[in-house]
Amino acid sequence: MIRVLDGGLFTTVQDRGRFGLGEFGIPKSGTMDDFSYELGNILVGNFDGEAALEFTQKAGVYEFLSDCIIVLAGVDFGFSINDEPVEVFKTYFAKKGSILKDLGSKAGYRSYLSVAGGIDVPLELGSRSTFVRGGIGGINGRKLQKGDLLRIGENRFRLKRPIRLGKKEQPDFDISRIRIIPSPRMKNIENFLNVKYNVTMNIDRMGIRLKNSEKISSNIEYDIISEPVLPGVVQINNSGEPTILMNDCQTTGGYRILGYVIDADLYKVAQLRPKDSISFELIDFNQACAIISKRNNMYRRLKIAVELSYEY
Repeated sequence: MIRVLDGGLFTTVQDRGRFGLGEFGIPKSGTMDDFSYELGNILVGNFDGEAALEFTQKAGVYEFLSDCIIVLAGVDFGFSINDEPVEVFKTYFAKKGSILKDLGSKAGYRSYLSVAGGIDVPLELGSRSTFVRGGIGGINGRKLQKGDLLRIGENRFRLKRPIRLGKKEQPDFDISRIRIIPSPRMKNIENFLNVKYNVTMNIDRMGIRLKNSEKISSNIEYDIISEPVLPGVVQINNSGEPTILMNDCQTTGGYRILGYVIDADLYKVAQLRPKDSISFELIDFNQACAIISKRNNMYRRLKIAVELSYEY
């Protein structure tokens, strides 16, 4: 079990999210940086989809009330256990009574705590993910706060030796360019690609608003009839400012769609923070599929390597 001594800025329980509920207006939710989350879960030997803690900018302070194997994955927030620095993407044996805390992120926005056995909160609509705006999942549908107690699921492995991902295997958090697939409705997407955008203060789990001195124009004069939208959709509002929709976004929208951030790059978007600068690179659907297929193959290879470092 884990006791929350300080819940940080915005810490929630998240897993892969909810699927198939868009018709009821319920978003996917789940981990924003899915790449770091998946790597963390693999490293601690969890089954696919086990829940983790998602930290935003400042993690907080946590006490382990039982021995457990942990991994911190994502951006390095300056984590320490009992005041001893710890690395991201490396397994640690946290003894009962150990205290985890951080200094806060200097670059990037999100990090994850994966625990062998997963964070064991009740399933709600098929997921343990927290959707704060809807009050669903996690701990009473809200961010963590002081005094919360988090159960840990059963660990199926015993760690024989520490596991650490090399730098080349870790996510590349270069956020300067984000790859997108074009929307069939946009006929002058080159104007969108040739612009550098700054992230505004309007940023949360629903979406990320961008701005630039030059407003985007398009050949579509009016907004469209509302249609389904998903994380990764890049909308442009009537003032010409793009918004990248994220995990807690609405399920339908009527703004023009410029393009779609590829699944393999959504983890980079999740690490954007106010005043960051980005631009977009256009690729096609087949290229996007090849990129995500390569990542999935990497997951499979890592799972095999990790299992050799554990024993039942």
